[in-house]
Amino acid sequence: MTTKFMSDNNSPLTNLDALEDVLEGGGGIFEENTPITVKWSGFRKSMEDLGYEETIMYYKKMLKTCHPSNREEVSLMLKCAKENIGQTLFFLILEVFLESENISMELF
Repeated sequence: MTTKFMSDNNSPLTNLDALEDVLEGGGGIFEENTPITVKWSGFRKSMEDLGYEETIMYYKKMLKTCHPSNREEVSLMLKCAKENIGQTLFFLILEVFLESENISMELF
């Protein structure tokens, strides 16, 4: 997915905040407020693949790199994911797209 939003000379996206920044026109291939249509094929498979197991791995990785002031919140999100509570990584990613005013989605 990163290659669809980034120019060749940019670093890959490493978190959802970076994805949000790129979609809003910061550091990727889009100018600010460019209308973008995201075509997400196989979204049902993505929903399965980006379930709680991947969510747990995402929060574990985030816990190692986040600012110390965010560790308590990330730890809580990790604990919830381990208990199959809360949003999965799939829904966290989808939320980034849906919250952007310049994004339209096609899921198939």
